[in-house]
Amino acid sequence: MKFIILNQKIVCLATDDYVATGTETVVAAPTDFDIQRVADYRYDGTDWTFYVSPVLLTPLQFLRRFTLAERIAVRNAMNPIIMDFLNLISLAQDIQTTDPDTQMGIGYLAQQGLIAPERIVELLA
Repeated sequence: MKFIILNQKIVCLATDDYVATGTETVVAAPTDFDIQRVADYRYDGTDWTFYVSPVLLTPLQFLRRFTLAERIAVRNAMNPIIMDFLNLISLAQDIQTTDPDTQMGIGYLAQQGLIAPERIVELLA
């Protein structure tokens, strides 16, 4: 399967004999291509990546993604990094799941064993 790429996005399916005629690029689909996520794929000329739309949550909505046990474990394990992460959450008007601080904070909680590693994806979805 091949795709016509324009501005890093898949714009349509291409036949095997299609030849690019302008600014578009023709490229083979990745081996693990998921048709249900076709709008999320980006191609930079070398690699395929996923574009993840940011999810905006209020601090309360974000914290409610954690289980009660996770929230208690996080508060009981207070160290300067966790305190800083929780402080940023409390000061934010909204939480973006694609924000690097949010992602690093969640990753740190998993690294410290306060949340299960598989919860990272759930919390940032």
